[in-house]
Amino acid sequence: MIVEFLKDNAFRLAFAKPTDDPGGRLELDCDGRPMRLHPSRALVVSQEGEPGDPAAREGLLKEVGRRREALASKVDLATLWELLEDDGQGPDSQNGSPIYSPMDSPNASQKASPNNAPPIAPKDPADAPEDTIFNAPADGRPDKDASPGPKGREYPYPYLAQLALGADLGPDGVSAVMRAVHRDGTRFKFKPAAAIRNPKELLLKAEAEREEARARERALVEGGEWLALRIGGKSPKGEPFRKKEFLGHLTDLAISEDGKGAPPEYPRLLGALGFTPDPAGAFQALVSIGEFSPHENLELRRLGLPLGFSADAMGEAERLSGLASNPSGKEFQGRLDLSGSYAITVDSEGAMEYDDALSLEPRAHGGIRLGIHIADPTAFIRHNSALDKAARLQAASIYLPDGCHPMLPQGLTDSLLSLRKCDRPRPALSLLIDLTEDHRPLRHSFKRSLVSVDRHLTFREADREMEGQGRLGETLRGLHAISKAFLKKRLGQGGFLFNLPQRQLRVGSDGTINFSLLTFDTLSYVMLGELMIVANNLAAMSLRDQNFPCPYRYQLLFRQGGGNAPKDPPPPEDPRELFAHNLALRRRLGRSGISLSPSRHRGLGLQAYTFFTSPMRRYFDMLVHRQIGSLAARVPAFLDRASMEREALAQERLLKAVHRAQQARERYFLLCLLSKKVGDTFEALAYERKGDRTWLCVTDYMLDVELHGLPESVRPGTLFGLRLMAADPRGGQPLFAPA
Repeated sequence: MIVEFLKDNAFRLAFAKPTDDPGGRLELDCDGRPMRLHPSRALVVSQEGEPGDPAAREGLLKEVGRRREALASKVDLATLWELLEDDGQGPDSQNGSPIYSPMDSPNASQKASPNNAPPIAPKDPADAPEDTIFNAPADGRPDKDASPGPKGREYPYPYLAQLALGADLGPDGVSAVMRAVHRDGTRFKFKPAAAIRNPKELLLKAEAEREEARARERALVEGGEWLALRIGGKSPKGEPFRKKEFLGHLTDLAISEDGKGAPPEYPRLLGALGFTPDPAGAFQALVSIGEFSPHENLELRRLGLPLGFSADAMGEAERLSGLASNPSGKEFQGRLDLSGSYAITVDSEGAMEYDDALSLEPRAHGGIRLGIHIADPTAFIRHNSALDKAARLQAASIYLPDGCHPMLPQGLTDSLLSLRKCDRPRPALSLLIDLTEDHRPLRHSFKRSLVSVDRHLTFREADREMEGQGRLGETLRGLHAISKAFLKKRLGQGGFLFNLPQRQLRVGSDGTINFSLLTFDTLSYVMLGELMIVANNLAAMSLRDQNFPCPYRYQLLFRQGGGNAPKDPPPPEDPRELFAHNLALRRRLGRSGISLSPSRHRGLGLQAYTFFTSPMRRYFDMLVHRQIGSLAARVPAFLDRASMEREALAQERLLKAVHRAQQARERYFLLCLLSKKVGDTFEALAYERKGDRTWLCVTDYMLDVELHGLPESVRPGTLFGLRLMAADPRGGQPLFAPA
């Protein structure tokens, strides 16, 4: 007998031999090799005489297959599906059963009734010719219990074969319908025992999916042709079908890190066009047609932040900016007027956001009052407004060597929210600290205030003016003395002061990369940095004491592995060893994070710490700022614990992603710069060693390098020459070797 079955999703035919298999499996001769098949996998079994000659057997199988395929091509599933549309619903139906009359002989002529009702179906498969086996329902009819609902209705293949072909063609007819249903997959769903007629909603969905698949194929073909013309320097006659989708898939592949960012057809297309079938090839293809620049910021694209502002957000910003010239709203009422205090700002050169100011005033009954004034955006930007949502989604102002993406519109940060010197006091959230003459803190409070700034200074100007006369010099010296007292206390509690240079890269409009190292050990920088640490520390302590939910920042002890924890710093008269010590200390500090419970910050030496001093540049600070504003107004906390935890954790994740993108962009341009110096020798300072592993810093670029197998003489504090062997901007890491 001949058995028909599915193998590798294709219909196969083979002769079956008698077998004594205990599991009842059939023994087949399939393509000249023995095979055992469980009876449940046999779709159609027909009794055919088996020729003795192998070639004749093969010929017979091919003839049967051709015969069944020819019949399958005649099966009109569309008409069949329509014919069964009202099955079980017409006037002659009873109890939802299909319209047919059982007949004792399945071989009788089957013709459509005058009212186009379906022809008669076999009553029972036992009545079928004895040479035929069908895997069908027990009664050989459509499943009476299957409702015409979303799952469709089952129909046995003998019934459909008679309906579709108009006659009982036995195994060939059944096989033909099976084959047609199997390859169609739209109007009917294939099952070995029966076909399921898909209801109309599923049919429409399947047809829509097929149409979409055809559209995707067209987009790929036309996009590939268009891309080939563009790459060849020719001008296509028109835009390809779904150009945006086509370029979107190439972009997704270019920014993916695992090469799985687009359908598999796109890497193959790139290969056919002469590019590597991977993200690098997609990047080069997009550069070649001008969709990407050679310096495209892939890191920022991977981040997927909605950079820019919606029309609603910009409208809100414009409305708020107008308040700066007409400070009569409720946001300006009830504020402490500090406009008579002498306030200054100290910032880097070219700073655009004036978000903090400092003041120092003598107290009437002795002592001094330190004022740390922070811009007050949360008094104006309502929680969950369009502007607030835009800031939340971006998380921070993103500063890059080749540009900046501000968290809030510049028109707003330059006007209402800026502590810029102008003819009107500006709103602020002020931390006022009363101290003794010898700089011991007595009390502190937070106030919503109005502040007038008298001077804007760069760090360089502040260092110079600190030696000058008059009120400015006196204020700067007083602020520096206070910061030194706080720093001394913090270091005594186990905190650290690194003072390591930081890289600064700026890319000009002509593509020129400007590099410098910024040092942060000047008097004014240490002063400002320490006073901001004081403000964040007191904010955390105040919220803790009032049980206001707050995201506290923590840092653990030294992390495990990779070297020994640094001991006490060497004497300051040995600057090279001190530099190596600080490098090792920075590398070995434990991980940091946030917690809703006060936790020690090891690097700062503080028991509680948070961020609120940069609310125009970090949404995280805006969250804490709102809590401090509630504290200042003596009202309940703006955010409860659950809300704060949800929002703060989301912001922490986003901030880390933004930080990684910023670091990657800086490293990219640094490697662009170094790629022109391959072969040069650089001086490196060894700062940590463990076994045969040595960590060094290329001091000209503050670039860390890890090498193995250096001589034992290369110890922490040793200068050592390294030769740059390779620097691939897209590769991520430069390659150094001993000079």
